[in-house]
Formats: sequence, C-alpha cells, structure tokens
Amino acid sequence: MYKIEEYKVCQKASIIAFWLKIYVEEYKIKKWEKGINNTFIENKFLKLWVVLDEKREIIGTIALRSIEEKIEIKRMCVKKELRKQGIAKKLMEVVLDYIKDKNLKKIFLETYKQFDNAIAFYEKNGFERIGMLENNETIIYELK
Repeated sequence: MYKIEEYKVCQKASIIAFWLKIYVEEYKIKKWEKGINNTFIENKFLKLWVVLDEKREIIGTIALRSIEEKIEIKRMCVKKELRKQGIAKKLMEVVLDYIKDKNLKKIFLETYKQFDNAIAFYEKNGFERIGMLENNETIIYELK
C-alpha cells in the first residue's frame, strides 16, 4: 500500500537520494551526478508530491514548475520494481486534478526519447508530441 502526499522539507535528502538512484544508477544519466543537489531548490517547484510506502520510504515523485506562462511536469518517477502497478497513473491524476483546480494552462513535459514506456504513458494520458530539443535526445509533450 502507498500514500501520495505533498513534499515536506524534512524529505529533501530522501528525495535527492531517490532521484540519484533512478536517474544516475538506473538510467545512467551521468550529468545528474554533480548537479542534482543544485537543481533541488525549495522555490524551484510550484508543487512536489511524493509517494510513500507503508514504511514511509519514497517510492515515487512528481513535480510541477512554472516557466514564464507555462507549467512543466517534472521528476515523474516510480521505483523500478513497483512500476506497472498504477502508481504513475495515480501521480498523474493528482497533478491533473491540481492543474484543473487551479485552472492552469499550457502544460508540458520533456522526456528522453529512449524512455519508450514513459512516452506511451504520456500519450495515453492526453499528451501530444510537439517537438524535440536541439540535443535530439529530448522530446517535448504538451497536454491536449
């Protein structure tokens, strides 16, 4: 069983450790090794949610950040061995409900092109591919 709740400052170190495990160890994104602590600034995210298991360990996250007049979905990840169990779907529901309640517009996200499962998930949840970053590795999606 798991619970989704809003981020608390006391969870910062656990979230950073969780992201390092996912992005550096699992996905082999080496640029995160030195930069992840600097990317986590309390005011960077408009909202951040964590998924906690029965031991209150972090097993998933999702965040929103505001960029000019757009809202970006960030850090959507679930612990590897718990994927395909509906946790990401519940996280997305929380975010989409928040977006709807706050009447936010222009919602987008970015994902690496090799993340086939994430791409299928985003497309299934109403996101449409609108482009690619210059690095030719990152796809941009927008909520329809």
